[in-house]
Amino acid sequence: MTDPLGGVYFLTYLGDESKIKIGKGSILDRRVRDYLTSHYRDIKVLCYVFSKENMEATLEKDFHDFFHKNRYDREWYESNDFLLNSIEEIKQINNFMPFVIPRKGQDIYEDPNYFYNKMKP
Repeated sequence: MTDPLGGVYFLTYLGDESKIKIGKGSILDRRVRDYLTSHYRDIKVLCYVFSKENMEATLEKDFHDFFHKNRYDREWYESNDFLLNSIEEIKQINNFMPFVIPRKGQDIYEDPNYFYNKMKP
């Protein structure tokens, strides 16, 4: 088993990409699995920013404050050019490749390193 991945994620649902969630997690795979059980669409992880341990909330607040004009509801933001271009820059800085988490299929549940393998820096 690998070390937990902590940080801030930007995600959306395939087929409804008009909103982007900016959230935090000290153990990302558990957090994202929660979204799979509460929604019927596949998840697209647009970007992830790793953080120092116990700094996830501070980093998340910084992103929420920065994108406050795009806020739709709580941690959900309207997808627009400013937000998408910002995510693109963050991806390039962090050398992050977006990936889809399929709602159907066992990989995410059977492979304990699924997220780590997709997101390793």
